[in-house]
Amino acid sequence: MTEEDEVATILNAAADLITPEGAWTKDTFARDSNGKAIFYESPHARSWCVKGAIRKAARNKPIELHWQALAEISQLVKIEPLSRWNDAQTSSEPVIAALRAAAANAYEA
Repeated sequence: MTEEDEVATILNAAADLITPEGAWTKDTFARDSNGKAIFYESPHARSWCVKGAIRKAARNKPIELHWQALAEISQLVKIEPLSRWNDAQTSSEPVIAALRAAAANAYEA
């Protein structure tokens, strides 16, 4: 698998993670089922922001792929920091769409 494929896989996995109802959050990397902020890799995490979802999806990958995935979506949304863009959204749909688009861009790179 090429690096581009790995980055796309991370971005798609992050989108899959936040697709279920209630699985996206803002103002923190992750939350538990009670809405409490929690470490994004915690087994009790039930919702993630865009960066938390990418970090969780990239957890067993080389750090370079994590940074490339963040760079790919940052180039797409053109707002830094990425957490500010995530927190400005009112639903998960634009976040999921951006992750899918960034994955498609990574495949094309």
